[in-house]
Amino acid sequence: MTLRQLTTAWLGVGAGMVSVCENPIVLASAADELGPGCPPLVCVNGQPSAAVWRLLDLLAAKGAGFRYHGDFDLGRYPDR
Repeated sequence: MTLRQLTTAWLGVGAGMVSVCENPIVLASAADELGPGCPPLVCVNGQPSAAVWRLLDLLAAKGAGFRYHGDFDLGRYPDR
């Protein structure tokens, strides 16, 4: 979704759980396997964009919880 689309989008998650992943293949595979029954899943595509941060803020404001799965790219952040 783009920042513009987020201004009018109905997110429909409420206080539900939202999974967050890094890899778009995970998102595509979930959509292929689960179809319309796929639970809420946000892909950050490596580095989250402004639209991703806004989406997560909107979801959190409605009470959504989050669970994250990724590799944390420790090589990219050597001081952590």
